[in-house]
Amino acid sequence: MTEALTYAHVGEAIKARRMALGLTQEDLCERLGWDKRRISDVSQIETGSRANLTIDRLRTFARALNFSVSDLVHGLSAESEGPTNNARQSVRQPVQQAG
Repeated sequence: MTEALTYAHVGEAIKARRMALGLTQEDLCERLGWDKRRISDVSQIETGSRANLTIDRLRTFARALNFSVSDLVHGLSAESEGPTNNARQSVRQPVQQAG
């Protein structure tokens, strides 16, 4: 699997989660603490064209989307061309809070 493909899959999961929550890209920017002028950054991350997703940035997205980093990348494998059905289903479910 190429790195660009990996970023595209993570971006797809971010977009699916955002949409499942009924959020616009502008809403997500607000949750991220970003200026709304950074909508293009969100768009590039969602399409995988921005390949600078660090673990810290993934954590920030996960928090903003009430998800875990593993939920964003769950189901990716070298053989798959996208998230597995389990990953697609998990995008619809919020993170369980410990407690």
